[in-house]
Amino acid sequence: MVLGGSVLCSRCCSLVTLLGIMVGHMGLCMMLAALVPEWRIPILLYSALEKSFMVWLVLSNAQQSFVSGFWVPCALDSTVVIYTIGYFVALGFRNPDSVERVAKETAGA
Repeated sequence: MVLGGSVLCSRCCSLVTLLGIMVGHMGLCMMLAALVPEWRIPILLYSALEKSFMVWLVLSNAQQSFVSGFWVPCALDSTVVIYTIGYFVALGFRNPDSVERVAKETAGA
């Protein structure tokens, strides 16, 4: 019995490590996207998908006892998803350079 629990624990630890690496990679990509405008839309889409998955993961396991420590991150991830949807509703999927150019033109007019 202990061996089975140990195997289960090692699988969960591997999953948590994988998700942690994915979240860290997303943060690095978002910092790089601040420097490379062409990367912003793909990174935002990937971020929205990743955060949506994290929210779904918490909500789908809501009855489990281990979820109690994940409600705050779920709320933060939900905020990121809502913000990303709002970004695309407001600006669409246009190239960020064209948005900056239009903003400069309207400010100068």
